[in-house]
Amino acid sequence: MGHLIGSPRPIVGQPLIYPNGGSSSWFRTPAGLAGTSLMVQAICISLNATNQVYAATDAHEIRFQ
Repeated sequence: MGHLIGSPRPIVGQPLIYPNGGSSSWFRTPAGLAGTSLMVQAICISLNATNQVYAATDAHEIRFQ
């Protein structure tokens, strides 16, 4: 269980489970974003983490084509 920054309540819920190959979603984006990408990663400050400071998720890349 973790907290979002600025959120007074803990996050409660089941983790998302994806197939081994991952997942893909398609959205219409402006032509000016073509060829760029965005890296997204969540970080949580927690004393329960292995290093007793913070825990991080795997990074995910969002590509605009």
